[in-house]
Amino acid sequence: MRIILIVVSLLLAATPSLAQTVPVGERPVLTIPKLAAPPDFADFLDMRPSEATAASMARVDRFVQRWPDDGQPERMKTIAYAGYTDEALHVVYVAFDPAPSELRAHMIRREEVFAVNDDEVELRLDTFGDGRQSYYFVSNPLGVQLDAAWPEFEGQYDQSFDLVWHSRGQRTDQGFVVWMAIPFKSLRFKPGETHAWGVYFGRWVPRTGEWNFWPPISNRQQSYLAQMARLEGIRDVTRGSGLQLIPYASSRAFKALDTRGGGGPVFVRDDLDPSVGLDAKAVLHDALVLDATANPDFSQVESDAPQITANQRFEVFFPEKRPFFLENAGFLQTPINLLFTRRIADPEVGAKLTGKVGAWAVGVLAADDEAPGKRVDAADPASGARAWIGVARASRSLFGRATAGAIVTRRAFRGRDNQVAGIDARIRMGRVWTAEGQYSVSRSQPSFDAEARDGSAYLLAISRNGRTVTARTELDGRSVDFVTDLGFVPRTDVREASQTVDYTFRPARALSDWGPALLLEQAWAHDGTPLDWRARPSVSFGFQRSTSLGAFVEAAQVTLRPGDAPNVAADVALRPDTWGINASTSPRPAWSASATVERGRAINLAPAGGLPPSAGDHASARVTLALRPLTPLRIENTWLRTTLGAGDRRAFGTGIVRSQWAWQFTREWSLRFIAQYESTRADAALSTITPRRNLNADLLLTRLVNPWTALYVGFNGNAQDLALVQTASQGRLLRRTGVLASDGWQVFVKWSHLLQW
Repeated sequence: MRIILIVVSLLLAATPSLAQTVPVGERPVLTIPKLAAPPDFADFLDMRPSEATAASMARVDRFVQRWPDDGQPERMKTIAYAGYTDEALHVVYVAFDPAPSELRAHMIRREEVFAVNDDEVELRLDTFGDGRQSYYFVSNPLGVQLDAAWPEFEGQYDQSFDLVWHSRGQRTDQGFVVWMAIPFKSLRFKPGETHAWGVYFGRWVPRTGEWNFWPPISNRQQSYLAQMARLEGIRDVTRGSGLQLIPYASSRAFKALDTRGGGGPVFVRDDLDPSVGLDAKAVLHDALVLDATANPDFSQVESDAPQITANQRFEVFFPEKRPFFLENAGFLQTPINLLFTRRIADPEVGAKLTGKVGAWAVGVLAADDEAPGKRVDAADPASGARAWIGVARASRSLFGRATAGAIVTRRAFRGRDNQVAGIDARIRMGRVWTAEGQYSVSRSQPSFDAEARDGSAYLLAISRNGRTVTARTELDGRSVDFVTDLGFVPRTDVREASQTVDYTFRPARALSDWGPALLLEQAWAHDGTPLDWRARPSVSFGFQRSTSLGAFVEAAQVTLRPGDAPNVAADVALRPDTWGINASTSPRPAWSASATVERGRAINLAPAGGLPPSAGDHASARVTLALRPLTPLRIENTWLRTTLGAGDRRAFGTGIVRSQWAWQFTREWSLRFIAQYESTRADAALSTITPRRNLNADLLLTRLVNPWTALYVGFNGNAQDLALVQTASQGRLLRRTGVLASDGWQVFVKWSHLLQW
């Protein structure tokens, strides 16, 4: 802790006072004209529109760098033309490039522009003009879209947010052109004859790391919205009613393994399992958005990215991917993760209300979960029962530089009742400093006749996010009885302090940036007993053409207490010291690669027999290779491997190989194939980890007209080294074998359609 305080003191001494800010000043004003007709995309393809078109639209040029050379003129010229009609806002980008053959532009699925690191242009609109919330629109050179909701605090960026808008794009012999049309009925804004919005125009050039904006958006200030230009000229436009209905129909044939029956596991099969459902969205009073779902279906959702889950001390985090829970999720987020929606495994109905009312931002979620009642035997009293979930959050902006809020969550299932409440605040101090904090309490009743337990949790943090110095100091703690059934808090009975400091040098040459970093952590039990500590110095180097190199060393101590792992009778301290290197590169649009290798010591948390946990030789690697041999084809391959030794023997080893192929035939039609193989081997004399092999395959044909109008045809199959055997004494059992055999599959068709008013 003393080391952390020293580092913080030095950091504060080396940086300007928190109260010292540089006035933003008056932002530029852009007045856009009304157009007689939408601009013609073809008129811009020679990189110079006709005189009549150019004269009818507002012109924006002289973009300025944010990265790598903050405040310097752009190196590649960009011109944006803007205007509006009664129906839509129209923006056309003319982006010049002296080496157009090196443009990164792939025919990919909607929302994947950042995933493949394409060239792109972007538009951001603050339609309420209050510097709190904005719409974010992105297109690559082929017109592939990405959109998001982006509030003032950048950590709440929400790419799951979707709107209906239109874009076209084309490469030229001088660069590329992108045409955007954003219908007013897709936006929310204040009623009135005239409108004043916030706006910026941007461009990203991945091979040089150049990010340019008009007006200038400096990296010496955290807030983008505070630096936006004022957009004027829009008059007498109307919004839509804000009502959307998205009905769906699906059918599937499947085979699945059911392990709930009292007679042992059995395969169940259905050759026709039809289903219908409805998603709905309504905008209330131009401020709140009501999302509702009935019998939702997530068949098309991509499987989780591979992670090693064997021999983990704490629960492994897998991010949410289901659209209903993702959209506007930022309204329900707090510094402590009290809502991890993957805890709601199988909802049948759900409703979510999010939005802003004056200075207040509100979020309410209500849903059921059928999963608990499906996991038990049919004879169990809990069979068929469902859990009920409720979450409510409200936050308010204060003095233009802070927000304060509160959250309440509850999950109830047959006598088990978990309630959590918390208050939190976030304050922007100056241009680069932010402070945040939260205090939460929980009451958990395990069953009808059990005594309720009360617990508490807190978090305090101060962060600096500047051009050269990035730092964060955090203090947090959870009492032994703090329980959040809906949150992601993998460790309780702990108090923790951490400090990170990064310093970045920016030579602005082939070596674009480099610098050292330091991570320090210390943990104590809630009664003050020292537990764990970690010190991790590292260094990283960034080069042109999206290439980086880094290395770290880590000294650590972990204290295991009774209950933390098997065969721990008293506190035991172990030293899992490690070192590692990482590298990534994407020198050409056709391929990219990355690798991370770690060596050192790790703890065997699943020792066999009466053996205590011990530290052994550890090695892990993660390698990815992405190939784009054709504009519409993307092949991503991932290989993970981790091993843990014990003396001259290996306690266990786990490997995962995953290959994902995506072919985008057109803007609407795509085909995705994923194959993943996982193998775990273990020495039964050293580890209780179960050896296993698993193979999963996923095939999906998609026609995506917009985020809600779509057709999906898919297959998913899984095979394990399991066999269903009949025994005389124990009935049906599952036993591991040396042969992979199918343990489930499904074929499905799903159709959904957007009805919008």
